[in-house]
Amino acid sequence: MQPASVTRMPGRPPKPRPPSPDRAKLIGQVLSDVGNYRAKTAREAAEEKLGRPLTDHEWLAISMTGEQIARAGFALVQPVSVIAEEIAKDPTSAIAQAAEIRAKTRGAEAPMWLRLLLPLASAAVLAVFDVRRRPALAGAAYGIALVALYGWSIGRSPAFAPLVPSAVETLAALVVAAAGGLLGGMAGRWLANALGSGAPRPRVDARAEAPLELTSPGR
Repeated sequence: MQPASVTRMPGRPPKPRPPSPDRAKLIGQVLSDVGNYRAKTAREAAEEKLGRPLTDHEWLAISMTGEQIARAGFALVQPVSVIAEEIAKDPTSAIAQAAEIRAKTRGAEAPMWLRLLLPLASAAVLAVFDVRRRPALAGAAYGIALVALYGWSIGRSPAFAPLVPSAVETLAALVVAAAGGLLGGMAGRWLANALGSGAPRPRVDARAEAPLELTSPGR
């Protein structure tokens, strides 16, 4: 005896079967593990493998070493890129523009040590102008330093050399950066004072502040 055929109503797809509780729990656990793995940074993953926290100097050395290893690996393996096919599909896409910029700047980019030095140099401006005592002046100097350093770094690239702004545009950018840094420093000082005024002051023991007697009480 043949089993009866199951007929389906036209236009109505079959309802999906709900997963069993065990399967739903397993799927939820897998998605949670994937989300937690993606949320971890590379530094956290390295610290988890080593079982201890990394210092900033250690992480900087690991990052620079990893970059050099990656460059040597690409030079040795020489993988075939498929980006040309994507560029041919849409020459005006962001991928095509990025590839054009990379082709123009290849061999002319600033060395790694200089690129790492730029943010340190701009941060050193804050220390020179004493951001704790003169936040407005330090903020204005920091804005000017950012425009000068990164404007020079980007302007020397062959891809962006034709787009270097004129002297008037550069002066306007410096004025805007200085004004933004000035306002940011003033706002930071106001916010620090506002938050510090509501903080409870530590109690001072009056006996600790009493002057020491030169002679003993028995004399």
